[in-house]
Amino acid sequence: GTHYINWPPLFPTLLALFDAAGVDPVEAARFLNVAIIGLVVFSAGQLFRIHIRSRVVAILGTSSVLLSWPILRTFLKVWTEPLFTLLAILFVIYLANFLHKRGMRTLILISILASLAWLQRYAGLPFVLTGLVLIGFWTRDTPWRERFVYSTIFGIIAATPMVIWLVRTYVVASTLMGDYPPSSYTQFEAIGATFRSVG
Repeated sequence: GTHYINWPPLFPTLLALFDAAGVDPVEAARFLNVAIIGLVVFSAGQLFRIHIRSRVVAILGTSSVLLSWPILRTFLKVWTEPLFTLLAILFVIYLANFLHKRGMRTLILISILASLAWLQRYAGLPFVLTGLVLIGFWTRDTPWRERFVYSTIFGIIAATPMVIWLVRTYVVASTLMGDYPPSSYTQFEAIGATFRSVG
């Protein structure tokens, strides 16, 4: 009965669509996770196949994803991580493809993947930033005007849905990302935790 403001909207929207179709959201999440874990293993296998020369190592890498207890444990819960994981792998695959070959269709696809990742979890923002940096600076063999156009298109497509969501959240709740209690961490503890996570 209150506004949904503390998290991004993608996953609950998917569950709500199932609910509107008369399917119990928890049951829908179960089937969704089964489909997603299959796609994660397949996509990880494609990522290894594309970027690792040794077929044996690529098969071992794919098998490690298939048999990973932390991944399986995550997929046993109604969490946002499974879909986020799939979006992350697909983003990496198609971003590498774009950086190698260019192409407007691939650019639009990676823009949508980055947008969906950000709409799935606020932690998806680095996908947008990574795309902007790599498209703008990694593709040095492309003229700067073309890189600017690519970056602009990517940025607009990747960021617009989340900007709309944040504006909506601010309008209904006077906060951008919801009401969270103050952190028990000091500023230095939070910075240390960030560096440990990145490490």
